[in-house]
Amino acid sequence: MKVDKICQSIANFINKSDKTQNILKSCSKNPALFFSTASFVIQTTARPALTLAITPDKDDAKFGACSSISSAIVEMVGSYAIFKPMNKAIENSSKQLYKTKGSMFFENPLLLRRYKSVTNRIAKIPPTLLTSLLRFSLIGPIAVMLAKFGIAKVDKKKVDIKA
Repeated sequence: MKVDKICQSIANFINKSDKTQNILKSCSKNPALFFSTASFVIQTTARPALTLAITPDKDDAKFGACSSISSAIVEMVGSYAIFKPMNKAIENSSKQLYKTKGSMFFENPLLLRRYKSVTNRIAKIPPTLLTSLLRFSLIGPIAVMLAKFGIAKVDKKKVDIKA
């Protein structure tokens, strides 16, 4: 089958390429950072371009493009400034719980994995509200910034985003 041949060629490429293996190793060490960076690149380039190209209402498309860029910036900054330290704190607390005798978490990796998963999700709720507010507040300034590149037109009274 063609699919098997394609999969085999990809596997052979990965096995023979030291650069690809190094990239995959660095991605596996910090997957959140890798995916935040990849998301940032896509949200600041491909997503706004596609939004402008396929949305029939041009004003809506312009707002969507600025919103995408705003979202990318907030997610990247938020992942470094808020979520990465939060994940380290949760990881440190799980290590302490693993070593605490008499605790239900004592030397129980399965329960600690669940603890980290639940704690991580609950701890992200308040910062997510903050990052959402920040994202929407950045749409106007990003339109002003894009005006310098000729993508938006800025009046003194209002921001008129143009393609």
